[in-house]
Amino acid sequence: MPDLPAPLEEQSDTAAALLHVLASHAPAELRNDRGEVDPEALCCALEILAEQQSPTGEGYSFSWPGKQQAQQIASPAQLQQQSRLCRADGAAFQPATPLDHHALIVGDNLFGLAHYEHLTSEQPEVIYIDPPYNTGGSMVYADSFHDKRRARGTEPVGKHASWLSLMLPRLRLARDILADNGVIYVSIDDTEVAQLRLVMDELFGVRNHLATFVWETKRAARGVPPKHLVMTNHEYVLAYAKHASHFQFRGVEREIDGFHNPDEDPRGPWRSESMKATDRRSNVFTITDPVTGRRYTGNWAFTQETLTAMIADNRVVFPADPQGTPRQKKFFDSYRNPRKAFVTQLGWYSTEAATKALQRQFDGVRVFDFPKPQALLQFLLKQATDNGIVLDFFAGSGSTAEAVVACNAADGGNRRAVLMQQPEILPADAAARQLGLETISDITRARFERCLAVSNSDRSGTGAWPLQVYEITY
Repeated sequence: MPDLPAPLEEQSDTAAALLHVLASHAPAELRNDRGEVDPEALCCALEILAEQQSPTGEGYSFSWPGKQQAQQIASPAQLQQQSRLCRADGAAFQPATPLDHHALIVGDNLFGLAHYEHLTSEQPEVIYIDPPYNTGGSMVYADSFHDKRRARGTEPVGKHASWLSLMLPRLRLARDILADNGVIYVSIDDTEVAQLRLVMDELFGVRNHLATFVWETKRAARGVPPKHLVMTNHEYVLAYAKHASHFQFRGVEREIDGFHNPDEDPRGPWRSESMKATDRRSNVFTITDPVTGRRYTGNWAFTQETLTAMIADNRVVFPADPQGTPRQKKFFDSYRNPRKAFVTQLGWYSTEAATKALQRQFDGVRVFDFPKPQALLQFLLKQATDNGIVLDFFAGSGSTAEAVVACNAADGGNRRAVLMQQPEILPADAAARQLGLETISDITRARFERCLAVSNSDRSGTGAWPLQVYEITY
């Protein structure tokens, strides 16, 4: 006979004893920002441990050449010893809490993340990054993990391994500074979405995966036909919470489209919704149409007493077809929340239009190809914060900065942007050099300043945050 589970009281005592032991022995990966054992991280670690155990000694693991080295460099203390965060103008500064300006940190984001606490102790509520997609270009960062070996005679191991080793330490540092009620968005395409999902699950926990959003980049297959005559027209945004129990998207406004009032009900527009139970409950009984006398038997979502009252209150719509099913009236004004859930298919956002819009900002010069569309970024930001810090440590052309400034101007929010960008040298023939811009971080700063100049001319007060530029020195 199998052992019965211990009574709840004994289980509770065992859990308390375990937490007491872990309080002094748990590694940093199992602790929250206050140094306490994080139950969600502990559960995730135990799940991984269970998967790795089997009678044959086999188990599931996610590894690649260079992973151990990538884990070791994600040490804020060591990175801080190797570098300094300085104001670009040379002025002294102290960490600001709350942060009272926008910030651009020029330098390797690995060191920038390690020095975040020297900028402010206010944790970001939103992190959005658009990292390298690993589609063939070089990745200009201090750490190098390239491995030319091949796995199973297919592609070089380094194609994914070097990218994962780039992302792992940065995502770990980002996780540690993200607010408990925060969310991280990561843009990606098919090249690395599978690997990204695995490393994010490992770092943030499967429980904290909120959504994998999909958005269309184009509506039609244009240009040279691809080899297999199918053209990819979508990208992804993976969303993870620091703690899923502490986070909720804002949702979208509930629209009155689909609500009507054909019977001129004084309670206003309504639409019909199902009354059938959607779970496994057994709640079967019969209701009667008071006009026709027809009887309908079903497994209902409401009790018999409640449904009887709803029928008397003209809140049940009986079908004209005897084979139909009664449905409830759901009045537009009856929803407690004026906002509703949205789907993970976010629709079409034109990257071509985003490129042209950026070109107009720079007097017709095409300084950067295919920045992320502003409408997409602004939607994601508004779903997560009104007044918090938005961190982007792969800033690129500064699309996130523009989105933050635009959101504040539109809704009166007090979001502040913290951007990090490597000062990658632009090619000698880059169009941006016509404007005196020599590095990608120059483009980031120029766009940031132009957006603020336009916004602040129409807006004053606490929301008109200035920009302060910092540098990582070594």
